[in-house]
Amino acid sequence: MSLSKRDKRAIVLGSAGLVLALAVRLVIIPWLDADSQSSQADLMAAQLDQYTSQLRRVVSLRARLAKQYGPAAEKPLKDIQEAKLVLFDSAAAILKQGGFQKPEYLPQKPKRLPDIKGVRLVSLRVSGTCRLQQLTSMLQEMANADALLIVDHLTINTIPKKQGQLKVTMVLGTLAIEGKETS
Repeated sequence: MSLSKRDKRAIVLGSAGLVLALAVRLVIIPWLDADSQSSQADLMAAQLDQYTSQLRRVVSLRARLAKQYGPAAEKPLKDIQEAKLVLFDSAAAILKQGGFQKPEYLPQKPKRLPDIKGVRLVSLRVSGTCRLQQLTSMLQEMANADALLIVDHLTINTIPKKQGQLKVTMVLGTLAIEGKETS
């Protein structure tokens, strides 16, 4: 039995199609997968580098904060309500110990920090009188407070009728985790 030209052409085209299908399946697809995996690996390596640099930045920032604000900078952040209480207690203790007279406390509305997502600055405005030496010692003692105390604003005025007395208004703050606020 001899094959006609048409049959031979069909066998050749079928064989070529089969070889092409095998080449695609065994060579081209694995090569494309390897290239895709390579690009995914490159993307993952870039993300790992980004996370590593962020981690280094956070570690260096924590070290600077601990140096500047004392051991309170190492403590975990509290929610807003708890941070308000700790801020008031810490500020009151430092001011009383430092000789701050006639303190008036006015809680401020917590502010969002644009650079740190999920963290708010909880503030307390404090007014009172003291001497310059008392003020400097109080500011130094804030590094040893139970809470992270940040002096956000400080205004000092002399009291003309009282020699050496200063009228001091300052806004003290601490950081808190953003969450539900119940006040």
